[in-house]
Amino acid sequence: MDSYKEREKKIVQVGIIGIISNMLLVVGKILVGLIASSISIVADGLNNLSDSISSIITVIGTKLSNKKPSRKYPYGYGRIEYITSLTISAIIVITGALAIFESVRTFITKPEVSYSVYTVVVVSIAIVIKILQWLLYKTQGNKYSSESLKASSLDSLMDAFISLSTLVVAIICLVYKDAHNWNLEAILGIIIGLFIVRTGITVLTNSVSLLIGKSTDKEIVAKIKRIIKSNEKVLGVYDIILNSYGPTKTIGTAHIEVDDNLTAKEIHRISREITRNCYAELGVIITLGIYASNVSNPTGKAIKDTIEEFIKNNIEIVQYHGFYFDEDKKNINFDIIFEFDTINPDEIKGNLVTLLKDKYPEYNFEIFVDSNFIE
Repeated sequence: MDSYKEREKKIVQVGIIGIISNMLLVVGKILVGLIASSISIVADGLNNLSDSISSIITVIGTKLSNKKPSRKYPYGYGRIEYITSLTISAIIVITGALAIFESVRTFITKPEVSYSVYTVVVVSIAIVIKILQWLLYKTQGNKYSSESLKASSLDSLMDAFISLSTLVVAIICLVYKDAHNWNLEAILGIIIGLFIVRTGITVLTNSVSLLIGKSTDKEIVAKIKRIIKSNEKVLGVYDIILNSYGPTKTIGTAHIEVDDNLTAKEIHRISREITRNCYAELGVIITLGIYASNVSNPTGKAIKDTIEEFIKNNIEIVQYHGFYFDEDKKNINFDIIFEFDTINPDEIKGNLVTLLKDKYPEYNFEIFVDSNFIE
């Protein structure tokens, strides 16, 4: 089976399991909560209702994200899964806010709560179901790189702890008949609401980061560098930029440094080999740019040594690359990368230009400030 189709099928299956199991919890908890006049159990039931809605959104989002690329959207629809995760986080936050509101109202009105053995049984079953959901969402979310399932995994684990705290309060109220006067119900409801909101904000933050565009993951960058450097003709790897168009589609670019004596045919062969290996091992579609290395000239080597000495004494500069020495036109150009929090990059660059012009006045220097896309 095609890997994308298999991924879609598995995520949809997990989503359907989530919908059914959560709806059973919704019915059971809300019925028991209403009978017992327990705001914490009703709030927990509403939370499970939001979980069911989240599972429905996950199923719909996964189906939509696997649509084939179109003329209007040539990169495909994979990022819909990030929007799905964002929607789920918003539902979680709203559910938590409603739980807090109702709990505060209960704290003020102080209704009498009447727990029973059935309450304990239903909540205990809920804990087991939520732990099983957490394990299922976590394993499948990691296996298929599904942000929606990862979000649901975190939510299910939080739900298990919430139900456990509800169980503890129920047992206390059964043992101590006057415990309803302690307002444990309302306090627990507020705590549950705060935890739900916190979970929602965590998921929301991660979803927004994916949509805005987080820095390139160091682990993936290291793997790409390893693949590229395995070619003996490659002298260096720079400017790796990766763009995610969903969990299963990553498109990127990188610059490789090669000897300037290589022919176009040789460079073509190297590029093809690298792009093929990156896709085969990582599923990353990568396009390569070329930096030509030519430091055989003694003057060029001396200029490069001067640059490296300057950078060694300026910790704000992360890296330099793309050095090229053109003796005929008396031009030298290269790129430098600064730390993100560098206060005065223009001043540092100016100092470097001044140093180079003082030592080598007959040459022109073009220094380009590049961006750091790696975390």
